[in-house]
Amino acid sequence: MSEPERDQYVEAMAAEFRGWPKESQQALFGMVETNFLGMPDAMKTQLLARLKQAA
Repeated sequence: MSEPERDQYVEAMAAEFRGWPKESQQALFGMVETNFLGMPDAMKTQLLARLKQAA
């Protein structure tokens, strides 16, 4: 995945995340934090930061 694609994915996930119920937000945050989804480290770090901002 290219950097622009990664940025777009992270922004889309953060936007959707805002509207989720709290328990769903916690579940996704936990999956990203433990790297359950197998993301590259740079993407994981970027997504965690955006999810924290969106919460």
